[in-house]
Amino acid sequence: MIKVHVLGEANCYSHSNGSRVEMAILKCGQFFGGKSLFNNSPNTATVEAQDKVLCLVIDGQIFDRELRCTVNQLQQADHLYHLFDNQF
Repeated sequence: MIKVHVLGEANCYSHSNGSRVEMAILKCGQFFGGKSLFNNSPNTATVEAQDKVLCLVIDGQIFDRELRCTVNQLQQADHLYHLFDNQF
């Protein structure tokens, strides 16, 4: 369970019926693995760098200790904003 920020460029792909399917090209500041981090599930895609990249890896324990509370607050604020916005 990891989240990686990609600094550089990398291809994101998955395998479907034995074939490699390109999903996206990740640029500086983009990340992958977030869904698995939030849902405590396995990653569904593989990321492969074209060239050298610098990555920051955040494991689940660090995420829970340092960021989970902040992310939950942001999600709640977003939900409340949409409730408010839908009133008008």
